Amino acid sequence: YLLRPRRKDTLTGNNHAALVGEAGGFISPSSAEGISYALKSSYALAMSLKDGIGDFQKRYKKNLRPVLRSITFKQMKSPGMYNQTIRGMVIKSGILSSKRLSNQD
Repeated sequence: YLLRPRRKDTLTGNNHAALVGEAGGFISPSSAEGISYALKSSYALAMSLKDGIGDFQKRYKKNLRPVLRSITFKQMKSPGMYNQTIRGMVIKSGILSSKRLSNQD
């Protein structure tokens, strides 16, 4: 059973610590994956710290806006992926699968 993350479930930390990736709740609501959001939130944090640590949380929250918009968009399409029957049909259809690469081509 998968719990769908919601945008309001995301946290950035406080003035002494920053949360990135799954620690901050940056997980795809439609696929439950987190690596892309870990990388994106880490980059947003790095950009927030390049001008110093003072007031970095304010900059971090601003830099995370595209990530949060993405989570919101994926949240709209996720209900079907959390319905066991629909999810099974999508997986069986292969519609979301990646093309297999081969050295024989």
